[in-house]
Amino acid sequence: MSQRRYHIITLVCLSGILMSAHAQTSRGYLSVSTDPSAQSVYVDSVLIGRTPVDAHILTVGHHHIRITHPHRADWYARDYQDEIVIEANETLSVVVPFSGTLHILSDPYNAQVYIVEGLGTPEYFAGTTPLRLPNLDRGTYLISIRFSGYQDIVEQVVVSDAPRTLSVELTPIGSVHMNSITSVQKNSNRRLRKIFGYTTLGLGAVFTGLALHSNREGNRAYNRYLSTADPTALEQAFQSAARHDTRTTRYVIGAQLNFTATFYFFITHVFRDGKK
Repeated sequence: MSQRRYHIITLVCLSGILMSAHAQTSRGYLSVSTDPSAQSVYVDSVLIGRTPVDAHILTVGHHHIRITHPHRADWYARDYQDEIVIEANETLSVVVPFSGTLHILSDPYNAQVYIVEGLGTPEYFAGTTPLRLPNLDRGTYLISIRFSGYQDIVEQVVVSDAPRTLSVELTPIGSVHMNSITSVQKNSNRRLRKIFGYTTLGLGAVFTGLALHSNREGNRAYNRYLSTADPTALEQAFQSAARHDTRTTRYVIGAQLNFTATFYFFITHVFRDGKK
C-alpha cells in the first residue's frame, strides 16, 4: 500500500512539473511605449494599463492591440490598432510615436502646396488647398503655397501629435504698393481713433466733475430754501436750486455722450485690430 501511495505522489509531482513547464512555454510578454505616454492600452478589448507597459504577460498566439490616440476627441484622430503575435518566453516591444495632422487652407483656394521636410531635402508637391495631411512625422516643415498671379507664401510649421491648421491669405502680385498705402491709411485712422477716444474720455471726466459740483451747489441752495423764512431769500434760493438742477442735468448728459463716444472709439479699435 505504501509503495502504491509512493507511485501516486510521484505521478502528481511529475504532472505538476509538466503543467508548470507547459505554462512557462505557453506564455510571452508585451511591452508598449508611446509618445506621448500615459495612453490606454487594450489587448483583445481588455485594458491592461497605460503606457509605458513593461513585460505584460500574455498567452502565446495572436492578439489584437489598441492604443488610444492622445487627441481622440477630434474627428480625424484615430486610435492605433494592430494584430500582434506573442511567442513563447519572448518579449514583443511595440513603440508608437503618435503623428500629427496638418490642415492647410488658403484664400483663394486651389493653391498648390509644396513641402520641404528638412534642411537639404528637396521639396515635393503635396496637393492643392484645402488640403489635409494626416500622419505626418513630428518635426519642422517648410510649407510653400503658390497660386498663379499671387505672391508665394512660405511658412514654417512645427508638427507634433496635436492637430494643426495653417490658414493663409494670398496677395495679388500687383497690389503690394497699394497694400502699403492702405496700411499707412489704416495706421493713421487708428491714431485718430485713439486721439478721439482719449479726448472724449477727458471731456466725459470734466463733465462728470461739473455735474458733481453743480449737484452739490444745488443741494446747498435747496437747504437754504428749506431753512429760510424771508420771502426774498426764499425765492432766490429756489431759483438758484432750479438753475443748478438744470446745469447738473446738462452736465450729466454731456458726460454720458462723451463716455458713449469713448466706448465706441475704443471698442471699434479693439475689434478692427482683432480681425487682422
